[in-house]
Amino acid sequence: MNYFASTIRNHIGDQIDRFRSESSKGRKMIFMVPAMPEATMLSVADAIASFCLQDDGLLLTLKIAATLTDAWSPEGQRVVREKGWKDERGNLTYYRNMPEMPDKCTLIVLCGADRVTDAGGLADFHTCEPDMVWRIDMRQSFKSWMFEKLNHIGIHDCTNDDFATFDRIIKPLLTCGRGDLLQISDWLEALDLNHATDVADIPRIMLGSLQEFGLPLLGRFPLSQKRKQLSLYVNKSAEFYNYTMFLEARQRDKAIKAIDKVLAVIGEGEDPGIPLDDEDVCGSYGSGEQFVEGLKKYIETDDPTERDRLLQCDFVVIWDKILKFKVQEKKEKRESVRKLSGSPVEVLLTAIWMTLRDFYLEHKGETELTIETISITPDLFKHDVDSGDDIAENSELARRYLTRLIGGIDPFISQHINLSNADGSEIEFSSDLLSPAINCRYSKSAEPVLEFSIVISSQFNPLRRKFGWRLPEHHMYRLSVDLLHRAKSAIWELTGIHKLPVYHISYYEELLQATADEEIRRVLLHSIRDERDNRKVLTNLLSGEWAQENDPLSSKLKTLAEKYDTFIGDAADNGIFATLLSPSLPGQI
Repeated sequence: MNYFASTIRNHIGDQIDRFRSESSKGRKMIFMVPAMPEATMLSVADAIASFCLQDDGLLLTLKIAATLTDAWSPEGQRVVREKGWKDERGNLTYYRNMPEMPDKCTLIVLCGADRVTDAGGLADFHTCEPDMVWRIDMRQSFKSWMFEKLNHIGIHDCTNDDFATFDRIIKPLLTCGRGDLLQISDWLEALDLNHATDVADIPRIMLGSLQEFGLPLLGRFPLSQKRKQLSLYVNKSAEFYNYTMFLEARQRDKAIKAIDKVLAVIGEGEDPGIPLDDEDVCGSYGSGEQFVEGLKKYIETDDPTERDRLLQCDFVVIWDKILKFKVQEKKEKRESVRKLSGSPVEVLLTAIWMTLRDFYLEHKGETELTIETISITPDLFKHDVDSGDDIAENSELARRYLTRLIGGIDPFISQHINLSNADGSEIEFSSDLLSPAINCRYSKSAEPVLEFSIVISSQFNPLRRKFGWRLPEHHMYRLSVDLLHRAKSAIWELTGIHKLPVYHISYYEELLQATADEEIRRVLLHSIRDERDNRKVLTNLLSGEWAQENDPLSSKLKTLAEKYDTFIGDAADNGIFATLLSPSLPGQI
């Protein structure tokens, strides 16, 4: 049953009861129903007709203006013709003069009276306007509609507080102009509440189903805060999505400043205290960080694609949590990640040494200290390897990059660390930095870092210390990965059988003039990035005229070239440590 049609039917029924109580004589009543959409008008007409069929004392004449039905679908026109509801005369005023029937109440309902030219002749009769229905019959509340809706799905234990909560959600749609009674009635009729286990689930379902009114997701609206009004978010969302909120540079800069604070917290590996990664919050974005970056892009550029994606995100979180974000003071000190720089071996040995020192300081009052195991475990690889929005693909590419960067480091360091306790017992050491289960997270703005933990197990509780290997883009080991890949690609493109290269590099003069280590690395990085053609990367010493020289070292140079080619390929794919430790490493020439 259409809820609006049901309310019109009840309104007419109440008027008839009041009319009958005031006079025992059979008289005539005329009601005017304004024009409505086809489906709603048919529901209203059907509800009134069904009501009158149940009362032998009522004689119904129901007509719908032809100017209204002429624009309807063929099916709608067929229904009104078959039921005799169509005004074939083209003159609704005619029906006001219909004679009364003795001992019966003549009920005349004229629909679409506001669309006919002779509507002035009907102005003095009772009109069932939506505004009148809202004020008088519904008493400016959707309680009656929700009561009927919940009864239909078998929920009967609603309290007045529950109905007040429903009004907090539905009334702003009407008062803020996002929908009229007819639209709200259709929406409520179509709303699927069958998966609600009890009445407490219903408000959240409703808040997540308001897209029909041009609204975003509002599922995180704080229902428990009684002073909060949904109308605020309805109005603010309109300003947000039509961009009027950010037309002034001051408001735009304020929003971007708040977003940058959120991104900074995420970039530091901290929790901003916002459920950004929840699917009902970030919508179609692959992660919370991408969601926040998309929000920033929209505010900066009014990007229509980002606006469409943000419509699928929770606006309450955007408005309350992100655009009003403030860095919270830490009440409790969290275990910090100590950032280290240098080569991987240097960083790992330093981290082990620092953890051993902390272990000693924590237990220096003990007479006996026996360490059983020391282990290195990965925590997070915060990377800048970007291949699009596919999180799984990004993570897989990041793991491959990490393999090329430090492949073989785990067995390398395990073989070369030999520690014993004071009593001579051996301390078991293990490293699993390249675990397949390592968590990889793309970060567009933060510095890449490999976070790991050193765990010391003893007769006491395990001691864990967290560290982070800083990996800026100009880090020498990252440059080595790029240089090895550069060499492998260039060698592969050579056509000769034997390939012994001499490498070329742009900005050679700048490289010679650079004095600081960091400056040298930055020049190298700039040189690699500016290269467009692998053919200019190297010269093959065993090609052209050089290959024709009858040199006694020629055969050895060719053997060297073969082994060098194999070494470069393995190192570029599997990492320098894995290649050095490989049993198939090219031997002596």
